[in-house]
Amino acid sequence: MALLGRIFVVIFAVLVASLATGVAIAIGLLGPEWHGVTGDAFERGTFTGVVVVGAVATGAVSLLPLAILIAIAEALKVRSVLIYALAGLGLIMLG
Repeated sequence: MALLGRIFVVIFAVLVASLATGVAIAIGLLGPEWHGVTGDAFERGTFTGVVVVGAVATGAVSLLPLAILIAIAEALKVRSVLIYALAGLGLIMLG
């Protein structure tokens, strides 16, 4: 039962990380043209669309390497935040 809980935690963490990456991509792409929260529906829709596309693209590209890294870390019972951060940094540098 504990393994099932760990699987759900890992999946949730990957989804949140993909969403955060999508937001970073959207801010990077639309930053100069985005006038803040002005209430314009088109700007908010464009921002949301870029966030969704960025999150899906990031998740699709990094799913297999993340699954391998997570499986190795869980098999070796390594649960250090520093190890996961270094693995993520290595994945970013390789991509």
